[in-house]
Amino acid sequence: MKYKKNKVCWANRASDLMLVFDRCLHPLSPVLIKAGCTKFQVHVTATMNLITPPLLLLLTACAVSGAVLPKAMWHFGSMIQCAQPGVNPLRYNNYGCYCGFGGKGTPRDGVDACCQIHDKCYANSRKIPGCGDAEDLPYIIDFDFTCNNQRVTCSAANDTCQAAVCECDRAAAHCFAQNTYNPENKNLDHSVYCAN
Repeated sequence: MKYKKNKVCWANRASDLMLVFDRCLHPLSPVLIKAGCTKFQVHVTATMNLITPPLLLLLTACAVSGAVLPKAMWHFGSMIQCAQPGVNPLRYNNYGCYCGFGGKGTPRDGVDACCQIHDKCYANSRKIPGCGDAEDLPYIIDFDFTCNNQRVTCSAANDTCQAAVCECDRAAAHCFAQNTYNPENKNLDHSVYCAN
């Protein structure tokens, strides 16, 4: 199975972003299908105020769900399914103290530690020279990878920024597969269980 870059749809205004994100939650969007879009990227022009915490949460939910179309905008959910066939990637959203938006405190278990490492990996990818632009945000950057026998391999054709984010997602997907999922750590009250 190969995941490859295809036509990209750009969102330039906040209203465009919400339209595209609405379509993210509705995978059979005729708007995106008619446009031939298999993914989209956010093009932030003058201000970064479009990338707010609620927007990042929505980006994460869309990315993990793989909801837009099969070769959709981000590949993290597909990587999780490659490493663990039959597992819904959404099981990892709002898990422990680090899986999902934000993160603080002590990881609850190995799966949560995978998310903490993934968060740090994303932060480090932004520090690579040339990878700090809006189009290089780990939540929206596009890259190529393959899946073979439950192993994800990032493409050598990826540029430096793409390679860094692909490696973050690949490592997390395999980390999840190597750790035991505990349903008791899903939807924790962060104020109680994730205090510093």
